[in-house]
Amino acid sequence: MKYSILVKIGSDVYRSKGDSMLEALENLPQPVKIFQKGILTISTEDKSVDRVLMPMRLKRLWYKISQPVLAKNFEFLLA
Repeated sequence: MKYSILVKIGSDVYRSKGDSMLEALENLPQPVKIFQKGILTISTEDKSVDRVLMPMRLKRLWYKISQPVLAKNFEFLLA
């Protein structure tokens, strides 16, 4: 797998992998509720980026309409 995403929200950890960033976002398991900020880690074979996200920005990771835009932004972060 080329891309991997790791989201830590409190004590819960959500992992996903995919050949493209969009595929990795779509494969990310959805949490029940998001009430606190979390840490997003995006990585490829050679690079890794960590970001702290507030609850509203975390929720956007699972919105189908925003996933293509987020995937493109995450690819720019890794470039």
